[in-house]
Amino acid sequence: MSSTRGASPPLFPDNEKFDGMNWIAWSENILIAAHMRGASGYLNGTIKQPSTIRSGTSTPLPTTLAVTSPPAPITTTSATSETNTKWQSLTPSEDEWETRDNWVKGLLIYNMKNPIGLGIKIKGTAAEAWMSYIEQYEAAIKLARFAAE
Repeated sequence: MSSTRGASPPLFPDNEKFDGMNWIAWSENILIAAHMRGASGYLNGTIKQPSTIRSGTSTPLPTTLAVTSPPAPITTTSATSETNTKWQSLTPSEDEWETRDNWVKGLLIYNMKNPIGLGIKIKGTAAEAWMSYIEQYEAAIKLARFAAE
């Protein structure tokens, strides 16, 4: 099991935080940190938000139940318990997904100098925030490379 308690995203030194000019080095450092934690699926959006969070509804229960044996005891999970799935799991619980997605968003936002001034989407999912970086800065890097050639 992997724990999310006490596991804050790494903070880069001030001279390595994203400032709008150091996209290549910074984005590589972000990718490495996400991979080390097993959180790259939250960064690139391959680990999807569970449907109950996304749609705001849960699957309705059947109206009739056939009981052939006594029900299993109900177990509860406290907010401080360890998680049940690995960070790389494609099927995290709602709570696991929320915690991990926010961890990745923290990795992005805490390691830049001015998220709002640099035009980064800080509301929404970590994948949406990462995509806003890519849309804004990856295109500029490609143009610079083309011009240099």
